[in-house]
Amino acid sequence: MIYNADGVYYSENVNKVIPVTAARHKTGEGSAVSLANIAVHKKRIKSGLLRDLMRNRALYTLAIPGLIWYVVFCYLPMAGIIIAFTKYNVMDGIFGSPFVGLDNFKFLINSRDLFQITYNTLFLNVLFIAFGLISQLSIAILLNEISSRMFKRVSQALMLLPFFVSWVLVGAISRYILGTDMGFANTLLKTLGLKPVSWYTSPQYWPVILTIASVWKGVGYGSIIYLAAIVGVDQEIYESAQLDGCSRPQLIRQRGHLIPIRRQQSHQLCHNGIEIKRTIA
Repeated sequence: MIYNADGVYYSENVNKVIPVTAARHKTGEGSAVSLANIAVHKKRIKSGLLRDLMRNRALYTLAIPGLIWYVVFCYLPMAGIIIAFTKYNVMDGIFGSPFVGLDNFKFLINSRDLFQITYNTLFLNVLFIAFGLISQLSIAILLNEISSRMFKRVSQALMLLPFFVSWVLVGAISRYILGTDMGFANTLLKTLGLKPVSWYTSPQYWPVILTIASVWKGVGYGSIIYLAAIVGVDQEIYESAQLDGCSRPQLIRQRGHLIPIRRQQSHQLCHNGIEIKRTIA
């Protein structure tokens, strides 16, 4: 309830506001009215939710596999966060290891490698974001310029495959490529008469290796997202640009600039729709 300057309490309802005097509030009558209104409001929300579930039951049924996937692979693994507060060992398992509270965090803060760990994390993420964005946007623009639908579909399917490969398998693949003795990279270097490289003991190579792996794994999915944004841009914009004398390279360059504008327009339309719904309500 809300108290105003006139000494009157107001009980909020969905459709109207019922004034409750201070005397009624002191005697408890106002509280009873407020609780009744809250009960009616909850009942309406519950009935509205059930009505929506029945009306869109086909869509909710289609969403069940996705919800199950999120619960199994995104929410249940969150229980493993308890490892951060235990002295983990393989024999006792995650939930059987002794609880140590914040000792692990104290060890990290007092470690002399804290700055190096933080720097490596930030530096690698900057590389992943920068090169990932450039490669995804470039491939999306190139795919948009391809006229053959069959070639475009095959290319998208092949580029999307690494997205579904787990990082464990990516590590196994890198082991076969970068192995010291029988790795593909060192075998190729020996064939060319060059000295083999011990990749796993040379930290200077790993920012490049990790960036390549990250780009390779995410370029397919990201390029599809950007391609959808490019296709969603009104074609009249490009036709007007051609009439104004823009060359093909200029049109391709403008596609990269229009993607943020497209996102801003979508956000503005969504915001306007919400405001219109509030006005109607």
